[in-house]
Amino acid sequence: ISIHMNGPVVEDDVKKVTDKGLMKVNVEGNEPIHFLTMGYHVDNGEEVKNPISIYGDTLSVDILLGLYPRPMYKNLATVVESSHLEVEMKAFSAYASGLSCLVDDEKELGATIIDIGGGTTSIATFKNGHPVYFSSIPVGGINVTNDIALGLTTSFNYAEEVKNRHGCAFLIGEEDDSNIKQIYRSDLINIISPRIEEIFELVGRKLDEAGYKNTASHRVVLTGGASQLPGMREVASMVLDKQVRIGRPRNIENIPQVLHNPTFSTALGLLLFAVNNSERKIVKKVNVSSNADGLFTKILELFKKTC
Repeated sequence: ISIHMNGPVVEDDVKKVTDKGLMKVNVEGNEPIHFLTMGYHVDNGEEVKNPISIYGDTLSVDILLGLYPRPMYKNLATVVESSHLEVEMKAFSAYASGLSCLVDDEKELGATIIDIGGGTTSIATFKNGHPVYFSSIPVGGINVTNDIALGLTTSFNYAEEVKNRHGCAFLIGEEDDSNIKQIYRSDLINIISPRIEEIFELVGRKLDEAGYKNTASHRVVLTGGASQLPGMREVASMVLDKQVRIGRPRNIENIPQVLHNPTFSTALGLLLFAVNNSERKIVKKVNVSSNADGLFTKILELFKKTC
């Protein structure tokens, strides 16, 4: 947008350029999850977090849009509603985990949080204090369990138990203890390692496509229940060629010690998101019939203004 001649950027300019961005958003076929302002540019200069009081002719804003396929979102919403609950706010899991696990320096200098869940691995990259990239891959801890179950010809439940213990030398039969199969730990590792390497190779491709893989100062933080598998950090560091640490919730005071665990990163991050969220919402346009009641039209217009 154009700035008032001979004047600095004011709050109205910031609101105007953000509103213009909202109007240009096309969410066809998707559910909008995030609408985040990443930074502002005055006269196409360097990115600034707050352009207020800076003089220039034009003001632009960089916006990160988080979208989720609408059919998939409806399935998730149906699960929530069937539990007699309503969806108040929405957030990507890796974004929430980043809020609870990353330190301020990591958010500023650049870090990617990789949240390895059951069926998916979620990715959120932060830089200059805010998210700059979201993605996910349809592979997670369940795939590792399936590999073990197939490789050792056992049930999913026992395969999950072996995976969690990681190093258990005995696999108990399903019917009774008379059917005990002894395996070498190296055999178990040979089943697990290819899938873990695949997960980080897929993450690496995503980061490479987005231009964040080869950034020198970039750190990787692993979290989520499946990140606790022994050796996970070392494999991630080798495949991604990055400094890697395991992320645990750290940005909420006075929580029980038992919650300082990667399994709870997303849940605690959602609490932080709910308390501090100030995102603008994308409001879908509503067509009002020409013969609509006058009072209803006024109320609708008032509602749209307040949103």
